Amino acid sequence: MPVSSVIAPLPKRFEVQPFAASNGGIALLLLSLRRIAAIAELLSFGLMTMKSCLLIALLLIAAGCSPKQPSSEPAMNLELHRVIQKIAAEHLDKPVDALILDATFASFGADDLDLVEITMAVEERLGITISDDELTKAAGTHSDQNLAAHLTLRAFEGAASAATKQSGLSRNTAVKAEDGTLREAQVGVYGELSKAPNPNGYELVFVPSLELLVAQSEQKLGRQMSQSERDAFKQRAAVMALPPAVAEEFKRRRADREAIGTR
Repeated sequence: MPVSSVIAPLPKRFEVQPFAASNGGIALLLLSLRRIAAIAELLSFGLMTMKSCLLIALLLIAAGCSPKQPSSEPAMNLELHRVIQKIAAEHLDKPVDALILDATFASFGADDLDLVEITMAVEERLGITISDDELTKAAGTHSDQNLAAHLTLRAFEGAASAATKQSGLSRNTAVKAEDGTLREAQVGVYGELSKAPNPNGYELVFVPSLELLVAQSEQKLGRQMSQSERDAFKQRAAVMALPPAVAEEFKRRRADREAIGTR
C-alpha cells in the first residue's frame, strides 16, 4: 500500500509556499538589503565617532588633572628688569624706554666707570653681589677693560639674576677672605676699607660722591648734619679702591656729568 495513501495530506495553511521570483519581490529584497547595509554603516560610523570623542575627552581630563603650577620666575625676572632698568636710566639720565635689552651700555653713552656705579647701585638695591668675573663672562670677553662696549643690558640682568641665588657675602668680604690687603676695584664701606693694609696706595673713592650723599641726607632730615653725624655717615658710605690716576679720572668725569645735569 502506498505511503501516501496512509498519511493524510497536510492542511493547506501548513504547506510551504515557493517564493515568487517576481520583479517586485526582487526589488523589495534589494531595497531591504540596502537599508540594512546603510543602518550598519551608520552604526559603525557612530561607534568610531564615539570612540574618538571618548579619547579626546580622556586626554582633556588628563591634562586638567595635572595643571602646571604658575612659576614665580617670570614675575621675578620682570621685577629685576624693572629695578635695573630704572637705576640705569636714572644714572645715565635716559628715558626708561630708551634702554633696549640687547643694546650695550656703551650705546647708552655709558663707560666702564658708569657701569661700576650702576652695578653698585643695583647691588645695594637688591642686596646682592655681582663680581667682575661674572660681568666679564656675561659680556663674552676675557678682560674687564672696556666692558661697557661689550656688555648688554640683558647680559647684565642675567648676571644679576644669577647673583641673587648665591650667598649674601659682600664683595668686600669675599676679597678679604683671600687676602687682607686692599685690592684694586675692591668695594666696601669706608669704615672697613680704610683700615685695610694699602701697600699699593689705592685711593678710596666715594660712590656716589660723599658731598652728594650728605646733601641728600640733609634734605631728608630738613636740616644740616652736625660734624659728628657727618663723620658717622662717612664711615658707612660706599667706596671703591682705585689707583690715584684712575681715581682722578673717575672724579673728573663724575664732576663733568654732574655739571651738565645742573644746567
